[in-house]
Amino acid sequence: MIVIAGKNNIAVNALTHLATFINPENLGIVCNNTENGKDFWQLSLRKKALEIGVSELSLFEAERVADVFISLEFDKIINVKKFNTKEIFNIHFSLLPKYRGVYTSSLPILNNEAETGVTLHQIDSGIDSGCIISQKKIKINDYDCSLDLYIKYCNIGFDLFVDTIKSILNGSYSSTKQDATMLSYYSRESIDFSQNQININQNANDIIKFIKAFAFRPFQLPIYNKRHIVKGEILDCNSKKSNDTTYKSSDDFIDVSALDEFVRLYYDRFDVAYELCKHNNLISNSKILNNLINVDDRTKQLQTLLMISVEKGFFDQT
Repeated sequence: MIVIAGKNNIAVNALTHLATFINPENLGIVCNNTENGKDFWQLSLRKKALEIGVSELSLFEAERVADVFISLEFDKIINVKKFNTKEIFNIHFSLLPKYRGVYTSSLPILNNEAETGVTLHQIDSGIDSGCIISQKKIKINDYDCSLDLYIKYCNIGFDLFVDTIKSILNGSYSSTKQDATMLSYYSRESIDFSQNQININQNANDIIKFIKAFAFRPFQLPIYNKRHIVKGEILDCNSKKSNDTTYKSSDDFIDVSALDEFVRLYYDRFDVAYELCKHNNLISNSKILNNLINVDDRTKQLQTLLMISVEKGFFDQT
């Protein structure tokens, strides 16, 4: 039996792909503790398994029946000694051995990395320390926030899965030990996401990095002046510090004086963009797009702006 353990689009897409050439009776899933069987901002693994007739197992059961076990955003500790197979794998969201551990959508941004990636590796007794089978690199663009990076991880991670799964299943893969000289590890204490207040008493670039690293709508947005901030930009003017740190403000943004330059902080106005889409007025008010994390922002009902427009019969703004 091939078992997929984990959550979100990458696990759902992997399971769906396997079901195109493997009988669902020979597939199984293990869900995360947070799984509720409903699609939210990401798809539900349990829901998809029920739709295509794949059995859900406990980790205890999977340890005994899995011929191949693949972790895709799985939240439980894997003890390889408990498995009856050695074919145990994980796709980790970084270019291992860099960024073992957690918060790989935020830390590369805070650390000014130009690229990151996804890694398929064997699971051993350590944390993200198993031999590497394959990797794909991901460029970090200047405008990428942590949500953008996570979406890239899921998409490119699925591509990596598709490219390598048949070699995994037929045992023709090769692996390489990780280079210990390149190792970095981050624990859950590395970032406290509850400390999301923007501190303007620092350089402008550090403010921008902080906003991008904390901009992940399903979980948190950075805050300034008691309002959520979705993005920031450095203004083309010199910042000469004065007693007043606010340079200019509006309903959409506030310009603040950092230690070196002025920074424009854009308030979150997804609710306004939503109403504009409902009335086919988004194009005429396109500046409101600056007040979104990106165009894939979703309502609690999982609707993007594009979906709202189409639902209302407005196609000219899509």
